[in-house]
Amino acid sequence: MEISIDLKKVSNELYKIIGAELKRRRIAHSKTLTNLSSVCSISYISKVENGKIIPKLHVLEELCEEQGITNEELNALLNVDNYISECIESLFWDKRDKISDIYSKIIMFDNYKVNLIKIFYEMSYFHFKEVDRLLDSIYVIKDNLSEDDYCLYCYFLMCYYNEKN
Repeated sequence: MEISIDLKKVSNELYKIIGAELKRRRIAHSKTLTNLSSVCSISYISKVENGKIIPKLHVLEELCEEQGITNEELNALLNVDNYISECIESLFWDKRDKISDIYSKIIMFDNYKVNLIKIFYEMSYFHFKEVDRLLDSIYVIKDNLSEDDYCLYCYFLMCYYNEKN
């Protein structure tokens, strides 16, 4: 597996998102931590899934492979912040095709950063009921967002209410 991003620059927040995705996939496939213990210890896997530790690259790769996360999908998760920046620029310049391309890379994931990208997509196509649902899902965790993501959430709220009214 080849990672197309410098892992030293990956935030702890993204490792938490990757851990949560690993856990979500493990549960969806009805696997237990014991099923993955050939990769590393149960305790280590639990800490990775709960964002308590940053895994070593070879462990991350093995866990992703065990959970069916492809190289392309892992790179998409690792680049989610870059995708958000690209969506901001694309929304400003009305480049719906670029937003659609990014959306297609992340649609299979379920976390708040991906929901921010989904909001860009839905806003660019004026699907306001879906925007409303996604904003509500982020509202629940708004107090736990990073400062940048909270500002982005507020921006979406302003745009949404401006369009709605």
